[in-house]
Amino acid sequence: MENKELLKNIKQAVKMENEAALFYKHVALLSKDIRAGEMLMQFSQDEEKHRRILEYVAESYKHNREKFDFPDIGPPAEYGKHETSPLYSKKLSELTEEPKPVLLTLKEFAKKETKAIALYFKLSESSNDVNARIFFDSLVQWEKRHLETLERQAMAFSENQ
Repeated sequence: MENKELLKNIKQAVKMENEAALFYKHVALLSKDIRAGEMLMQFSQDEEKHRRILEYVAESYKHNREKFDFPDIGPPAEYGKHETSPLYSKKLSELTEEPKPVLLTLKEFAKKETKAIALYFKLSESSNDVNARIFFDSLVQWEKRHLETLERQAMAFSENQ
């Protein structure tokens, strides 16, 4: 992939990360479940961090003679790894006061994560730059961790019905 095309995709990723961060934050602030509020706010902060890093990468292109600087973003955090219900402390039947149906919201979150995974995977696979591949592979791992946590939560709800 040419650098100008990569830059265009990075700018698209910045928008995706921003939308995801705002969506997670919105739901976190409205949730009546304390654990969900904390965990979804953490997801929002993760997405905000990714947005800032991607903005840095785009800016580095402008300032480094059309070369990208891909920083190390580290491994993804462990979210409720040992929890049966990693996001919510209440059962689904107890979450009737949530502003949106919880399962629908989880599906919307999962859709956004799946879209991000696909984009970052495509960017990794299409790059000849080792640092770019490592960078986008790291983003894939972060988004997969979010998706796995969301899927574990959906499974926990279905088992506790």
